[in-house]
Parts: sequence; structure tokens; C-alpha cells
Amino acid sequence: MNIVEKFIDKEKSTSNWLERLFNNYPVFYIAKDISTVGIHTTTDNSFMVSPSKTRRFFAIIFMCLGLFGWFSILQLVILQILFPISIIFFLLISVWIGFILWTFFLNPKYSFKIWMDKDGIKLNKTTFKWENITEYMLMVKGTGRHLTSTLVLFTEDRTFKYNLTNLNSSGLEIMKRIKFFKNEQR
Repeated sequence: MNIVEKFIDKEKSTSNWLERLFNNYPVFYIAKDISTVGIHTTTDNSFMVSPSKTRRFFAIIFMCLGLFGWFSILQLVILQILFPISIIFFLLISVWIGFILWTFFLNPKYSFKIWMDKDGIKLNKTTFKWENITEYMLMVKGTGRHLTSTLVLFTEDRTFKYNLTNLNSSGLEIMKRIKFFKNEQR
């Protein structure tokens, strides 16, 4: 059993009872199953994936609405109007704003750049040479709005997982580019 099969078995075994009940196991897209048809890149070019500007735009809108509510509730707290309730809402809005700020802007697990060229791939300040990557795949888990794509890179001694949820390219597009650049390296 190779490292990829072990990883797939491990991920399937970590599903909780509700996921098993609805048969909601992760779907794995292995590199050999993905075609690179439609990629118009030469080996001189590079490819960069960054956090999605659309998601960040909507996050800024929600933060502005949250800040408006935060200042409104702060005014109620200062004037001591509905004091216990206004304190609770003030804390809830503060947590909400902090959660949005952390998720879309500050969390290095979700907000990072992927840079690929003919030499290697750079993910979240970690650089991998193409010859050091033994295998790679895309793991998709969940359904509907709660779909989570994870890029999994296998080296000889470790496995690296990167969440692709807040990035501006789909997981399959990233896999196609990785396959293209890795094949061009040979």
C-alpha cells in the first residue's frame, strides 16, 4: 500500500458518524485522472493564485455593517441604555467582526498565495521543487455551500495539506497547472 492509499484510508476513517450516515465521504482527484486540456501556458510563464478579491469584498461589506452596529451598540453601552443586553450584543458583534477579519484576511491557513513556475511551487512561504514532490491530489469534502477543497502534496517523508477555499482559482484549475508544470519539468 503506497502513501496515497494510506492517506485516503486515513481521511475516510476520520469521518464522523453523521458523515458516514449520509455517505458523505471526501472525494479524491488524483493527478493521473486530471487532463491538462485547455491550458495555454508556456514553460517560461508562471501561474499565481491569490486570495479571492470577491470574497474579500463581501467580507469588507459585512465588516462595515458590523462596525456600524458595533458603534451603535457602543453608544448604548456608554449611555447605559438596556445595559446588560447592550453589553452582550456589543461582545457578540465584536466576536463577529474578529471572526470575519481572521478568516478572510489574517489566517495564514486560508489567506496565502500559490506561485508556480518551471522550477517548483511555492505555497504559504514553503517552496517545493518539482522533483521533490512524489505525488499530489485534490481532496474535496462536503456539499453545496460547504464544499472544501484541499490540495495534498506528498514528498518522500511528509504530507502537506493546503486549504483552497478562499482562493481565486478552483482546485481543479490548480491541479491542472501543477500537472502541466510538473510534466514540463521532465
